[in-house]
Amino acid sequence: MNYLRLVLVIGAILGAELGWGQDSMVVGDSIGRIPFVTPAQDTLLKYLLDNKSGLSTAVELFSWQGLTLSAAGFVFFVMVGWNFWLKDWLKKYVQEKAEAKLQELTSLKKANILVLTSQTGNDSFLRDFFKEKKFPNVRFEQIGDTFKSINDFDYEVVFVNNDDNMIDKSVVREYAKGEQLLFYFGKPTSWDFQNDTPELSRKINFANSRAQIYGNLMSSLEFLELIKPRITNV
Repeated sequence: MNYLRLVLVIGAILGAELGWGQDSMVVGDSIGRIPFVTPAQDTLLKYLLDNKSGLSTAVELFSWQGLTLSAAGFVFFVMVGWNFWLKDWLKKYVQEKAEAKLQELTSLKKANILVLTSQTGNDSFLRDFFKEKKFPNVRFEQIGDTFKSINDFDYEVVFVNNDDNMIDKSVVREYAKGEQLLFYFGKPTSWDFQNDTPELSRKINFANSRAQIYGNLMSSLEFLELIKPRITNV
């Protein structure tokens, strides 16, 4: 007898003990408006009543004590497994993931970054920032109102430090005419989007406060890792 039938037997026979024991009920009998039938008219009821004698055996088989012992054994097994295997495996897994993420970040930070600041601007914060965050390949340049090409540094990212809002955006775009990404740090609404080409719009990212620089810059570097070396075809 499977567990489902066992549960049906127990429930139905207990019900029979409470109210079904009178075999003399016929279809016309009722309590309120609920009709009753005799065992002969309901095969399931007849089967359950015929198996009433097996109730005590079924209850004995459904041992709560045995179930409790089984649960305790399972908990004990999990605790032993945790101490001897799962804990070490989880520690190793987390460590490997952390090392992989660190290697990924280190690789992204190796990108060549050209930082442009106006001739009257201050780049001391960014110099400390890139040093603290361990970016090894950063070049700082102050620019005026005319474009001056840089031939001795193969930069992949143009970082525009326009915190003082004194940089000429048209000059900045000249530095990012190739496959370089453009990262703009400046006040909200200070960038003239209407002058961007579709190509530039696909490779520009922004930070409007110092707190946004690291996270947004790393997002740009992840994007660079995905699409280089042919960024113009994205």
